[in-house]
Amino acid sequence: ENVIKVKVELPIEILDEYERSSRVEATKEFCGDIIEYYATRWGLPVDIVMAQISQERPPIINGVCDNVCQLTPPENFIDDYKVPVYDENGFTGTYDEVHLDKEAVYSLEGNIMAGLILDRQTFDKFQSCILGLFSYNQGPNMLHNACKYFGLNEEDYLGEENALKACELIVSYNVNRGKPKYADGNYLSNVLKYVQFKEDGTYTTNFYIGEQEYELTVVNTLALDYNNTQSR
Repeated sequence: ENVIKVKVELPIEILDEYERSSRVEATKEFCGDIIEYYATRWGLPVDIVMAQISQERPPIINGVCDNVCQLTPPENFIDDYKVPVYDENGFTGTYDEVHLDKEAVYSLEGNIMAGLILDRQTFDKFQSCILGLFSYNQGPNMLHNACKYFGLNEEDYLGEENALKACELIVSYNVNRGKPKYADGNYLSNVLKYVQFKEDGTYTTNFYIGEQEYELTVVNTLALDYNNTQSR
């Protein structure tokens, strides 16, 4: 009863199962153990992070894939971090103290650590998995910039219940400032198309923000439309 359940509806591209699974399986084989370890330890949804890096990463060629998290550039993530640690009972009350230098952010493990630390920061900042993911791509200051531009209260766009309207606001801000193709306006769909949706078009996962556990259900409206058409 201590889990907050939230739901979002999104139109997500329906991939051929082979295309979806082959991309994700290649990520898992290359670096899945690292992703799973840190995503679990830092309270992030493992499957979504796996899908995110599957979307972000360049091709794996001869066992090599540089900058798997597409940090732009990796040097921007050279810093000291304090990251909350979780286990099967939730927040442990302890933190990982992480130092990332230039060598680390260009290494496979350090690059993944930096990407997941950014996820952890954006999830916490916006109290949302959905807006946190979107801000990984758009930039963690974009909601603030958009609210300032339109004269809106940033507090009204925090939380999972406000995540989609916050993402739409950021896209509108980019259009209004003459940069309609800034970053990836379809980033959520491009990431979430790599998770495994059930036949009813839903996907459910758990994650933490602070000490609070959330259960997020994503409803793929394109899958629902497709299933309804097939059943006629």
